[in-house]
Amino acid sequence: MAVIADVIKITGTKAPDSVIQIFVDAAQCMMDAIAACTSGKGISDECLEKACSFLSAHLLTTSGAGNSDVGKVKKKETFENYTVEYAMSQISGQGIMGTTYGQSANALTGGCLQEIDKRNPSICFFG
Repeated sequence: MAVIADVIKITGTKAPDSVIQIFVDAAQCMMDAIAACTSGKGISDECLEKACSFLSAHLLTTSGAGNSDVGKVKKKETFENYTVEYAMSQISGQGIMGTTYGQSANALTGGCLQEIDKRNPSICFFG
């Protein structure tokens, strides 16, 4: 549940935990896929958990399943004479480097997440 709470803090999403859990599970699969890459880099388990949180936020953001604010560059709130603006992740490009959340996750894994984006697809025929 710590990862779900982190995703909510990172994105500000209003999505229910059950929706966020889908993206956390997918992110964990991706983290498992890069385990061999991260093992020799001295990355702590805490950093890998944070990477999973940011990767989950990236997947949530790019899916559009969060809320209407997810993926916007800025959010502006005005109340009476006071205005508050804050930056939010912007979707630009494809793959893990397409959002600032993905870039953060990639940095926390020592660049390993970006490497799985580069893998060549393979097609198998069975008959």
